[in-house]
Amino acid sequence: MNQLLSRVADCDERAVSAVEQAGHYLGIAVASTARVANISAVVLGGHFSVLEQWIAPALRRSLDHHAPGLIPEGNLAFSGLGPTGALRGAAATSVRRILGQAYELIP
Repeated sequence: MNQLLSRVADCDERAVSAVEQAGHYLGIAVASTARVANISAVVLGGHFSVLEQWIAPALRRSLDHHAPGLIPEGNLAFSGLGPTGALRGAAATSVRRILGQAYELIP
């Protein structure tokens, strides 16, 4: 990942093109998911958030093409937690579940 970041930051054409293409296909995936799951907001994290400045424009164009109006401009966000965001979210979910079970045991 560090090598890719370095290359896109240096405006390496192949790297920038690859990230833009990834944004295009991610837009298709988000559009499909939004239609099936009836969602109107998306927060992307992990590696996507690290690549935000390069991936977001292509993702937005693709999303607007494949699901116009479904995810409004302000409803597509990138997490500030970086590449460990998904891991932190999974850990937080587990902690909430454990604490919820513990509270059920308290009379």
